[in-house]
Amino acid sequence: MNRENYNNRKVTQQEQDLWAATQEGIPIERARAYIELAQLEGEKSNFKQAILLFETALDLIQAEAEINYAPELLNVLCSIADCYYFLSRYEDEIGVIEKAIVVANEYGIGDLGSLLRAAGRCYYSLNDDQSSMKNHQAALDYPDPDASEETVATDQLNIGMSLSRLKRFGEAIEKFQIARSIFKKLKQPRMVAICDGELAQVYVGLNDPTGIKEYGQLALGTAEMIEDRRRQWWLHYFLAVAMRLQGELEEGISHLDTGRNLALTHGFEEFAYLVKVDQELVKIYLRQGMTQKAEEIERRAKTVADILEAA
Repeated sequence: MNRENYNNRKVTQQEQDLWAATQEGIPIERARAYIELAQLEGEKSNFKQAILLFETALDLIQAEAEINYAPELLNVLCSIADCYYFLSRYEDEIGVIEKAIVVANEYGIGDLGSLLRAAGRCYYSLNDDQSSMKNHQAALDYPDPDASEETVATDQLNIGMSLSRLKRFGEAIEKFQIARSIFKKLKQPRMVAICDGELAQVYVGLNDPTGIKEYGQLALGTAEMIEDRRRQWWLHYFLAVAMRLQGELEEGISHLDTGRNLALTHGFEEFAYLVKVDQELVKIYLRQGMTQKAEEIERRAKTVADILEAA
């Protein structure tokens, strides 16, 4: 990437000096100047610009094949992956992370455990639960003496979330309970509540009202304390399912109304959530014999659901 293509804006003296350094010296020195320029762009959240600069540095480093610049290579790969993460470009991100893992393995450098966890998170965002679990489990198995209990708990939580999405509910419960126990030991109420919310969702999948209520109410109390609105409205939905399963239909409707109002009052239009609320409301109205009202809401929900599926 050339200076002329950079930007038609005034640059600082530091940037001018770095641009000058990109044009002289051996390739690794020029690469380091590009890396510093990229870091400056990253600090300003200009991630696309930063990627171009990092990639130019990468080309210069890789051209020095006869010299081992593995640490610089790994640093640049990780930096590019971070930029893709901030841009939510997960397919691009995972491609770079996988290259970084190869470099870390080949040269025995870097924090391989963190790279595996980053890959697990990225695959989860791409709905590839098998690959996500594989990487988180590899991170757990990696002999890292610096791995903290919190890190272990987070891996267990992430594996549980993938298992839950795969409807392997029994295994998911086991992972969530392990994570919950560690977070409780570490006195982290917020993370315990996240585990409780995930457990409540698993019990929704199992149609187990007792489990939903136990963990849903625990999670809701913490969510209300820290004013985590998004978790609140999902927990109200879970509790509505529990009420319907127990035949407490009016209380179920109350939870759905509360969840919907929380979402809309705080300026969110999370249509996937609102569709779930309407679909649950249909089930309750049908149980109450209110067929016409149920059909009206079902049509409304289907209209939005079809749009979401088409997208």
